[in-house]
Amino acid sequence: MSTANDPGSQPLVSVVTPVYNAEPYLAECIESVLAQTYGNWDYTILNNCSTDRSLEIARSYAARDPRIRVENNGTFLGQTGNLNKAMSLISPDSKYVKMVLADDWMFPNCLWEMVRVAELHPTAGIVSSYRLDDRRVNCDGLPYPSTFVRGRDICRATLLGDIYVFGTPNTLLYRSVDARQRVPFFDQESLHEDTEVCYEILMHRDLGFVHQVLTFTRRQNESLAAARKVHDPQHLLDKLIVTLKYGPQFLDPQEYEACRRRIEGDYYDFLAARSLRGASSSFWEYHRDGLSPTRYRIRRSTLARHVAGAVLRQLFDPLGLARKLLRAVRRAVERYRGAGPTAGSPDRLQTTGSVPVDARKR
Repeated sequence: MSTANDPGSQPLVSVVTPVYNAEPYLAECIESVLAQTYGNWDYTILNNCSTDRSLEIARSYAARDPRIRVENNGTFLGQTGNLNKAMSLISPDSKYVKMVLADDWMFPNCLWEMVRVAELHPTAGIVSSYRLDDRRVNCDGLPYPSTFVRGRDICRATLLGDIYVFGTPNTLLYRSVDARQRVPFFDQESLHEDTEVCYEILMHRDLGFVHQVLTFTRRQNESLAAARKVHDPQHLLDKLIVTLKYGPQFLDPQEYEACRRRIEGDYYDFLAARSLRGASSSFWEYHRDGLSPTRYRIRRSTLARHVAGAVLRQLFDPLGLARKLLRAVRRAVERYRGAGPTAGSPDRLQTTGSVPVDARKR
């Protein structure tokens, strides 16, 4: 590959950023694109009817740099629809596409290192790397210094729970030919469309990997999957869906059966625990809707057996039950001590409400 100062001989990378109400973070995201050591890129920012200053910020950068263009949706699109619209806006001349989510960013050598690996391995359809996930580094586990893994091997290892290097779309570089052939690029019916597109592409392609931290994922403004954080915090529903959809294609029959049974057992244990805590109707609706594309149905008899097992474990673990009760008492005392009487009303306790935090990333 040519030097960073010779963009004319470098393959074109189309960078895309879908935006919805990202005013606090968008400038930092855009600046990270402008700071790239790689020279041959164009940049499209897609505003999804933001109600804050996101569009104004994007247009101010486009006015200063001709490589940046801003598109504005006429009508609001859902989460995945906006991601797909952004992918559809890549340059027809681009060889690679890099999505940078509006509240995240890239380190300066991100494009340079990812394109370098992609050029070294023409069969690689996706290039990943380590990422700074808020305050910790993950997407690790591949042996250093290997930069190439067969697609089927990495999918098999992911299904078996040995490794996870897919991150989010912000973590990955895709080949533009795949973006053009997959319309829409992300499955709008999927709960974890970004993970599933990796399995789909890696059925026929391979994975490139850079052993450096190249992207940053923000967790304080997680905005695309609030329900997932509330209803599937351990990603057990996602793991079951992925196992059912892709296990038969990447695992041998014995591996698949063992993997499915393990994930299914963990999933029913989770459902049983939530049942005992009084799961809401929205919880069950979320899980039914998520499973519907797989035609898998939650079996009441299996759930009842796991609920009974959970109850028995509690009955035969009095020490654990006592600890839970003690924690509940402590929380109640702490809340009482932390609440003071309101002005002019000495007998009334002041309470504070909680503000829901949206969730997007995995």
